[in-house]
Amino acid sequence: MIAASALRLITACNLNSFRFLTAVRTIGLATDGSETDGTDSSNETLDKKMYTSLITDENTARKLNEIIEHYELIKRWEHVPSTVSLKDMQKLLKIDDRTERDFFFHYLYVTECKKNAEKRRKQRRLENESKCEFEQKSGLFLSESGGYEYGLWRNSMFIKCYKNRLQAHALNKLYHASIFGQPLVFDFSFEKSMERQEIDSLSSQLMIINNVNKSAKWPFNIWFTNFDFGSYTYQRYNSIYGNSLVNRLINISPHSYLDLFPKEKLVYLSPDAESPLLEFDHNAIYIIGCIVDRIENQPFTFNKSQREGIKSYRLPLDEWLIWYKGEKDLTLNQVVEILLKAKETGSWRRAVKKVPSRKWTKRRKPEENQE
Repeated sequence: MIAASALRLITACNLNSFRFLTAVRTIGLATDGSETDGTDSSNETLDKKMYTSLITDENTARKLNEIIEHYELIKRWEHVPSTVSLKDMQKLLKIDDRTERDFFFHYLYVTECKKNAEKRRKQRRLENESKCEFEQKSGLFLSESGGYEYGLWRNSMFIKCYKNRLQAHALNKLYHASIFGQPLVFDFSFEKSMERQEIDSLSSQLMIINNVNKSAKWPFNIWFTNFDFGSYTYQRYNSIYGNSLVNRLINISPHSYLDLFPKEKLVYLSPDAESPLLEFDHNAIYIIGCIVDRIENQPFTFNKSQREGIKSYRLPLDEWLIWYKGEKDLTLNQVVEILLKAKETGSWRRAVKKVPSRKWTKRRKPEENQE
């Protein structure tokens, strides 16, 4: 007897705690800027005729009467749903304990509050969209009183830039660059020297490069050369962009850059080159080796430029920055950001600001260098 009384007391305490927490949660869902939640069930009643299809025997009919009486009783002081569907009534018929029924009624109430709150949000969103559509067509912003509304992004001299217009502007720059822009070549002939993990990192960097180039003031005309369409690099890169890889305004070719561009204009950018690129040449065609070498750090790009007889330079980072020890490695997207800034400004002093500050201690003074 004592154990049974204690169990009923613990169950009652847990039920009260649950009701308190769910009541606190449903206040925000129910009010949502208004004093009513739209689920007032004090005047609602459950009609037994709605559930006649569920009655199969006398025991089911008795349970159904108990549930309806229980609903009519607890709705005077508890939150209950405004109605109970056939599916929910089937679940209630399987519950014999009154406390569990209280839990289930409260669960249905919370679910109904969420649905009503979502309906109100959709209604407000439709009203705002219709209002914005009228404002876009008429070009006038009206206040709630019906007069003209002035202020930031209201009736003013400034034009509002929408996201689709900004994307169209960026695409227009890429179209222009693909025809008249300066080529920037990526050499994909180093896949056999990389592990799968390094190729995954390379694909992520190339995705960032595409976004950085698209948002630049003067983007490059990007070329992928020595590209193998059956390689793991293509599979990994295609998994990021899907079937729209060829529609990214990127020139992709399985041929070498020696077959596509004049050799005298080619400049291979390699961190192992001896000579720094002191002046950015807008007529040159710069080549970047697509390799992520985390372990061996061998001069792959420099050796290839020497074998092919191509001019090789390194970025003038040592001339403008004082590095931390062992922190000179840059990702491909960081190299492209530096080149874009140098192309835009013509100043390496401004371009090296794109190097992450965690890699260098301080900048060298301008008088120590000649741009």
